[in-house]
Amino acid sequence: MLIFDLDSIVKNEYYKSLITYLSTFIDKSEFMIGGGFARRCFEDSDIGNSDVDIFFTSIIALENFRSKLNKSKNRNSFLINVFNVFKNSTLYPENRSSSYAETVHLNFENKLVRIQLIKFDFFKSVEELFNSFDFTVCRFAIYNGIFYTTQESIDDLNSKSLRFSKEYSMRNCSLKRVSKYASYGFVADDDLIMKIIEYNIKNGNLSLISRSYETYFNMVCENHISKSKLKHNIFRKDFTKSDICDHFNTTILKVQ
Repeated sequence: MLIFDLDSIVKNEYYKSLITYLSTFIDKSEFMIGGGFARRCFEDSDIGNSDVDIFFTSIIALENFRSKLNKSKNRNSFLINVFNVFKNSTLYPENRSSSYAETVHLNFENKLVRIQLIKFDFFKSVEELFNSFDFTVCRFAIYNGIFYTTQESIDDLNSKSLRFSKEYSMRNCSLKRVSKYASYGFVADDDLIMKIIEYNIKNGNLSLISRSYETYFNMVCENHISKSKLKHNIFRKDFTKSDICDHFNTTILKVQ
């Protein structure tokens, strides 16, 4: 684990102001900002369409944060056309909720910010939070005025390599998530892709396989992958479900 003074990492004045503002809702020892926004702080890159993912130490901390956020004068109270802000044609409602997170739009210093209140689990430490992340390049966090990451995360960020964290237990994996990071320029080797496909086959997520690998091929193959170097040729555009079946010696995907 690498630990830095927050001011030595976060140079962007807007990011500093946003972090300070969010810290007024509850004590800064009760929540962590992790994932993509923290990584962009480290890179000093534009927030783009990245969510600000906020993780909590307890359900009480989440409820207190939500209550303060709902009363915030910066909260939007109407449907927002994200096309004008994020160059995306989708309309996002002010509030969205799932078992994973609650999404709220915040108008902070004349910029639209998408805040995600993560509620699928609660974390007592940054180490616990990092152990829940799938990819090494997600392991960036801000907690209690300190910036946290790992050397492995920095190395993979610099080389644009997409790899599983050693502590991550395979769950809810899809190529759709890989395609998200590929769109940021990260490259996953074929071993990682085959692990995801094998996981989904073993867990019966057949529709997820057919949707996600096609999405991944369309988004990634031409721009990010050197197909000639791939042992399994998994990224060929003509790759079919039968090819997957042949690789795993199964006919499970052929029954469609």
